[in-house]
Amino acid sequence: MFCTLNVRPVRLPTREDVDALVRAALPDNTIDLDGAARLLAFLDELPSPVLPRVDELLRDLELFPRPTDRLWTWSRAFAEWRARSLHWVQTHEADLLRAPGLLGALAGSADGRVREHATRLLARVEHPFSTGALLVRLSD
Repeated sequence: MFCTLNVRPVRLPTREDVDALVRAALPDNTIDLDGAARLLAFLDELPSPVLPRVDELLRDLELFPRPTDRLWTWSRAFAEWRARSLHWVQTHEADLLRAPGLLGALAGSADGRVREHATRLLARVEHPFSTGALLVRLSD
């Protein structure tokens, strides 16, 4: 007896795909629920083995603009930028809980403090995508 597998090819998302979806969900640091819904629909369609790749792409995104100071890594501006990024996530918790796709994107942030806080919020979301995103975060 033979079993037939229905396997459809999956196109890996590009950095541009992910960037455009995240920017539509978070224009000018304001949550757009329609954009967030499109981001979630996109993430929901991805098979689980692709989620670590998307996490890598999210890590490369600049979700919050960095200071333009040439020596920003050594300046006070860097510390203030990091504090503002985390503060933004903390002050928008209620809205983020209604946007699991955007929360998943923030859980893949390059800023570890933003990533940790977003991951804690993601654990409170009851959506199938959150389970896969949390499994990716286990290796972090």
